[in-house]
Amino acid sequence: MSKIYVLVLLLLLIPFAEVKGDDRPSLTYTFIVHESGLTDIIYRFSSESGGISWFLVPKFENYTVRLVRGNISSSLKDAYTTSGEKFYFYENFSFSYSPGTILELNWSYKYGAMIIEPNGMFYSTQIGFSPQTDCRVLVYLPGDFGIVYSYPEEYYSTKNSSWILLSYSNFSSNFMRVMITFRTKREASLLNYSQGGLKIEIPKRYSDIINNLTYIYNKALPYIKNITDTSNELNIVLRFSIPSDISGLGTLGYTNLKSSYDIISAGNITLNIILLRMVPYELPQVMIHEMLHQYMWYSGLDVSLRWAHEGLADYLASYIAKRIGYPDAGKEEFSSLSELVNRTGGKVGFVASWSGGGLPINPDLYYAASLYVIKTVGDENGGVDLYRNFFHIIKGEGVRVSDLSGFIYYLSKAAGKDLREEFQSMGFPIRAEIKELTYARTLTSMLSPINPLNFASNSYLAEAERAVEIGNTDMAKEYSYICIFTDIFGLVIDISIIIIILGAIKRMKRKKKDVLTEYSPFSPSQADGSTNQ
Repeated sequence: MSKIYVLVLLLLLIPFAEVKGDDRPSLTYTFIVHESGLTDIIYRFSSESGGISWFLVPKFENYTVRLVRGNISSSLKDAYTTSGEKFYFYENFSFSYSPGTILELNWSYKYGAMIIEPNGMFYSTQIGFSPQTDCRVLVYLPGDFGIVYSYPEEYYSTKNSSWILLSYSNFSSNFMRVMITFRTKREASLLNYSQGGLKIEIPKRYSDIINNLTYIYNKALPYIKNITDTSNELNIVLRFSIPSDISGLGTLGYTNLKSSYDIISAGNITLNIILLRMVPYELPQVMIHEMLHQYMWYSGLDVSLRWAHEGLADYLASYIAKRIGYPDAGKEEFSSLSELVNRTGGKVGFVASWSGGGLPINPDLYYAASLYVIKTVGDENGGVDLYRNFFHIIKGEGVRVSDLSGFIYYLSKAAGKDLREEFQSMGFPIRAEIKELTYARTLTSMLSPINPLNFASNSYLAEAERAVEIGNTDMAKEYSYICIFTDIFGLVIDISIIIIILGAIKRMKRKKKDVLTEYSPFSPSQADGSTNQ
């Protein structure tokens, strides 16, 4: 028996651990975290009296059950959360037991702790047990790890030269997890892998997932390029991060180097390392979602329309993931929409305020509302084809769509009909169309390929759109007129340049003719045989 297990078994016999205030059965979860992140897990159940009980066991991992003393009769059942949702990774180990029973269950988990030096995170497997059981949790970490954060916050800690022990008890629920973040004294050993425009930076200990990442990338990329009307492959660096606390587990990906600055940084995608522990379709869905942010931004959908970016990324990522082998992609996101409708009555225009970087106060609500808008409009107007047409139009016209008015305008062009009423029915602040703004949009769109002042025209057009958003009609008209004038002036410049070029060509031809006449070998004086004096 290894020194580790000797240490653990000795610590399990510490007298304070066995003291209970009643005759309830006792269940101890012991997690032994190794420097690699591999975690050995031991459940130990004991009871002086007989009865029935249960706890959760892993569905897809091998484990051993050892009856130390007494007798049991056991069975496996489906396990459910308190809200009635079926656990994906766990089963219910139910058993009856005789007085004096001691039962142990052992298994190991590669991803029990996840480490990208110098940062690391222990996140326990799901803890679930009969409410009649007195439970405690022991977590052993290598002695040179420095504890940064713990959830739950209250724990008892001891330390020696080899191990740090954190002990948790007095839980308020019989379903829970323990999270501990820490820092190591080692430097990261990163592996850099490149394929096409994708560069992956990943710790060597997780190199076995590279094939999965490249499979997702290669299968999804043609769909993404087709939908966003992008012919070239963007350069993207894919990294992984360690969440710093329990709230960080909900941020599964972002397009920047730091999640605290949550806005698109060209060429950067960061994925939460916890994705390696989630259901199989979450990693591809999140990775495709973040790739779509990069390609949609490149194609002209500005991040100032954050809600549209997120709704489209969710909607299209689910569509693509289903087509590359993940049929359950988007299941949670789409199932939440019925609850959203019950809560809001389908009036979700409040998402129009979500722009730029950062998250709203209630991110789950805003993400669901954003997806609801994109799905509702898509379902009525051709689905993914609608958004494919949208990107084709804005990419072809060279415009950046940065506000609600512009988004609805170009989406209407893609649908072949006016979509303002559909958005208005969902509670968006749609105002009457200003004819001057319509003319400005149309003219700017028509002349954009040849207008040398296109950048200025689009700038004035954007100001007109913003003026509409804040209800300043006069200002919107003023900027629309300036936009139209700039378009016309750009056209005049084009015509002037053409006239100048044609004039220059004509003069060059005339000059060439004169030169040829002056130096022709068949001049009259030579033709009649005369000589010069």
